[in-house]
Amino acid sequence: MKAKERATWVSGFLTGLLTLSLVPNALGQTQLNLATQGRNVDFTNAPFTKPIRMGGTLPVNCSPGEFFLNTGATAGQNLFACLGSSWTMMAAQNGVPNPGTTGLVKITGPSSTTTIPSPSGTIVGTTDVQTLTGKSIDASEINSGIFNASRIPALTGDVTSPSGSTATSLATVLNTPGTYGDATHALQLTVDSKGRLTSLNTLPIVTGPTSAFYQQLSKAGAALTQRSTLNLSGAFALSDNQSSTRTELDLAAVNSAPGTYGGAGQVPVLTVNAYGQITSITTTASASTSGASQPSTVTTMSSGNLSTLPASCSAGNLYYATDQPAGQQIYTCNSSGSWSQFLSVGGSGALAFSNGSLDIVTSVVPRLTAANTFGGSNTFANGVTLGSSGSQPSCSSTARGLIWYQNNGASKDGLQVCVYSGSTYTWVALY
Repeated sequence: MKAKERATWVSGFLTGLLTLSLVPNALGQTQLNLATQGRNVDFTNAPFTKPIRMGGTLPVNCSPGEFFLNTGATAGQNLFACLGSSWTMMAAQNGVPNPGTTGLVKITGPSSTTTIPSPSGTIVGTTDVQTLTGKSIDASEINSGIFNASRIPALTGDVTSPSGSTATSLATVLNTPGTYGDATHALQLTVDSKGRLTSLNTLPIVTGPTSAFYQQLSKAGAALTQRSTLNLSGAFALSDNQSSTRTELDLAAVNSAPGTYGGAGQVPVLTVNAYGQITSITTTASASTSGASQPSTVTTMSSGNLSTLPASCSAGNLYYATDQPAGQQIYTCNSSGSWSQFLSVGGSGALAFSNGSLDIVTSVVPRLTAANTFGGSNTFANGVTLGSSGSQPSCSSTARGLIWYQNNGASKDGLQVCVYSGSTYTWVALY
């Protein structure tokens, strides 16, 4: 027998002996220990397989490498693995990793996701549709969309609406709605701070010129009947103020001699019209306590600037001009009802009236405080002295014929006269 054939025969013999020796053990064992007896086990052609345990609740304990299908958990979140000594839920069936109790799933690329812890604050998607359950979102974060009518809250105030309703109502501010105004009545409106009409009234339109303005008149709070014309009594005066576009209403001037009346020994005598206005006033001497008889004529005296001297007067009245020089302040009213100035020349006697002419007493140097005009040819004894204390005026029609003396101190004095040359006025030197 060749060597090769001999080796084949020996191998087959030994195999047969091994098979015979295993038959008794195989016939007495009904279960296989895949952990020790299995090798490269392939279940792809098995009718069905159940490779892991399952139940309605997770077992309390586990050992690393175990899997468990929790049939009581949410579908897609019911596969658990034992890592260490506790169970951990595996990824959902759609391939997205488990984010934990409060975590989020973050897309990192095409078909690539990862889990992150839940951030603080409100989470709202900007490009995708979010369905939130049991979460609150600040109204400022809602940019679009329409609330369901049942979610609309009740409205109060000027606009009211019951909860869950889209129908609103305006608050009632006008208790008398209706139609107001016509061709003969104007509208009177009351408007609140929100621009709402709170009351309406109609007033008759007053007919008259097109330039007339309508205005309601009242007396002591009671409305007067409207007329086309307003008539004022003589106690008032009206004037047109065009620059201010208004009509001025003033009291009429009924007293021609305004001033201060009455004093020690003088009693004012008043004349009053039906409107209570004083139309004239005078004074009379008061009765003495001794019972002395009173003078038959009454003299009244008033005072003020010369510009306020009344235009007319009664004989015997006096007026004291406070702005005039001393000795020239008293004016008397003559029988013709005109004023005359009472002059006092003082104790010097420099001035005297003789036969209606003003004479100068040569023994006394006159002291004149105002210019005097002398008519006719006059002779002045002892000459005339020209003073030069004032400033020389300009030569004009007013100063025409004026002689002016110039006291030039240590220099030569001058004497000039203002004359008219036929075209101009000029001072001409006489010395």
